[in-house]
Amino acid sequence: MSKRSVIIGAAAILLVYIALNYQHAIIGRTLIQAPTGILILLYGSLLAYAVAGFFRLTPLKILFLSLAFLALTEILLYNLAMFGIATPYRFYSSLRIYLFGFIIFFSLSFVEVPRFQVLISTASLFVSGIFGYVLLSKLKLQAEISFAFLAIFVVLALTVLANISKNEAVLWIREKRAFIISIILILAVYMTAVKPLIMDKTGLVNFIEWTIVAVTAYKLSRDFRKRMVIDEVEMIRKHRPKAVLRKDEVYDELERAEKTFVEHGQKAMLIVTLTKHLAGAGWSTEKIAEVLSDLVWYVPGGGPLLAFPWERKLVESKERKRREEIVLKIKESLNKRGVSDGSKRV
Repeated sequence: MSKRSVIIGAAAILLVYIALNYQHAIIGRTLIQAPTGILILLYGSLLAYAVAGFFRLTPLKILFLSLAFLALTEILLYNLAMFGIATPYRFYSSLRIYLFGFIIFFSLSFVEVPRFQVLISTASLFVSGIFGYVLLSKLKLQAEISFAFLAIFVVLALTVLANISKNEAVLWIREKRAFIISIILILAVYMTAVKPLIMDKTGLVNFIEWTIVAVTAYKLSRDFRKRMVIDEVEMIRKHRPKAVLRKDEVYDELERAEKTFVEHGQKAMLIVTLTKHLAGAGWSTEKIAEVLSDLVWYVPGGGPLLAFPWERKLVESKERKRREEIVLKIKESLNKRGVSDGSKRV
């Protein structure tokens, strides 16, 4: 429970209520008026903010606080219109639906709904991107800015959707989220701020554009090919044992190595421990390499740099399950070859 959020929400409701209903008694005149619908939105958002704080629903707190801020903004512009300054309010009114839509759907992408998390966040990002694109277009900004904004949200949505896949290429694209977004931002700045200044210098324009393309292609292709290359046989040969432990010590050592791998993703200890004891039991390096191949080639699937909080938890959960499956597969393989797992411990 967050007492501070409850106190802030309750205090804000009380302050707004006093300001709107007792202003005449306090200052002798009525300065602030508010439409009923906006008042309902303001009070409702502040109350919902307090409730979300009570249950520690941080993403929802951001949503309700944003709606309360928009309601206060509308009240301010409405009162300016009442004093004869109507242009800001008319302008805001024409954009209200897009602004509200963007904030609501973008906030929903942060809300944790474990069973449908990926689909909800993907859909929310797509819809918020469309609202944002229309909003920027209505503001008469350069088309490149609006398209860049939409492209960023499409990238976010597609890379979030990639969380349901186990395909290595798809997951690699997810991990390159920050890089792809940075390229979009660079292109947007170039198209809106730099290119207009050098439009008459065709050679320089071509050089810059082809440089951006070449650097992007090189970076992506290099990262895609980059893999952890390990020669299993050579690694195994390095760790042939020089001493044999007692049975209980072997099981304890293997259990510690397994726990380190499953919980923290550190495979070196488990590889060395299994190699040492299997080689000590007379196994050939080729046979050991066959059993440990999945473990040796395991590479942690890190999440994207610009990851949502729920996404980090999802990636870690999937990685832990993947490591557990690797350990289980090794156990089954050893059992088939007549090696005991030591009372369910490998």
